[in-house]
Amino acid sequence: MSIDRLPSGNWRARVMVARQRYTATFPTRDEAEEWLLLKRAKAVTGELLPRMSVEQFVHRWLDSPADIMSADRDRQRSHLERYVVPRLGRCELAKVIPSDVSLLLSQVAQQATPETADDVHRTCTAIFDAAVEAGFWIARRSPLRMVEVGEYPSGAIGSGPWPSTLVDGCRSSQLAPRRRTSRTR
Repeated sequence: MSIDRLPSGNWRARVMVARQRYTATFPTRDEAEEWLLLKRAKAVTGELLPRMSVEQFVHRWLDSPADIMSADRDRQRSHLERYVVPRLGRCELAKVIPSDVSLLLSQVAQQATPETADDVHRTCTAIFDAAVEAGFWIARRSPLRMVEVGEYPSGAIGSGPWPSTLVDGCRSSQLAPRRRTSRTR
């Protein structure tokens, strides 16, 4: 974040948020400082974070080169397509919180074995750590860092597959807008 004077006499304000540079030019230093304060406030509230659904990021992550064996990548793909995307896929990536992941893992533990739930936990950890590295959280901390392996609250699941406050595994306020994507497999 900086403010500097240009040869023209105007003031340039620059700030970097989530690996994205924002720059603007103003006639006075006060206006440049005000703009910087506004950008910082928007960064803190998450308004400047890239908007992407969990499903979009999962597909981007799966299509990226990986330093793991293909059998491991196939298992991760299976877990993501079977458990994560159907429940959290429409959620906006930056708005996923630890309780969302706990609910997901609780549901997986009820449907499958505890070992499968632990595998899904490890896969989710890899996904959300990659999202942190890509700049999708200001806090620079994955929501999985607060969810312990094997500690999936058995009473967290309501009468249906998810509590009534969740839609497709998301709180309705965190749903990402639906976007048409063309993807080749």
